[in-house]
Amino acid sequence: ARMKALLGVEGDDTTDYSVYVSIANQYNLLGDGANNYAYLKKALAIDSETTGLAWFNLATLLERLDAPKSALDAYGHAARAQPQQIQYQSAYLEFLTEHFPEEREKIDAAYTTAGEIFGNNSALLEIKARWLGETGRIDEAIAVWEEVKELSPASVSAIDVEIKLLQEAR
Repeated sequence: ARMKALLGVEGDDTTDYSVYVSIANQYNLLGDGANNYAYLKKALAIDSETTGLAWFNLATLLERLDAPKSALDAYGHAARAQPQQIQYQSAYLEFLTEHFPEEREKIDAAYTTAGEIFGNNSALLEIKARWLGETGRIDEAIAVWEEVKELSPASVSAIDVEIKLLQEAR
């Protein structure tokens, strides 16, 4: 009720979009998926093109409800709405590579887009290396892990373990 009272208030930094997302989050905490969904949809009715938060929250809800195609679509919308937000790009790539590893063209396109925005980002490259390894592209995975190693010198020993496991899997 307190949050609903903020709807439509002018002169405040709080937007109806953020209020709807906040209400949806409260319903999420209560385990009320139907109202969580309903309020995220209200937020998306206000802004579905330039803000990724409601899309991201919708994706996590759909993922929990075991609706992978719909979750993927929502993660993709979040990444497209705010491509400069690495958390949306990485969530999209992680979900895509884990649940749809055979979608090579879509994954490659997503990595190209992320690379144009973030360059050689170690977190994104790590997701790619895991996907390559899990899909049997061992040599490519090792090459990407080597890139990650150069970008993250503090993680060399952990990365060496990953590389060794891949070499043993050949």
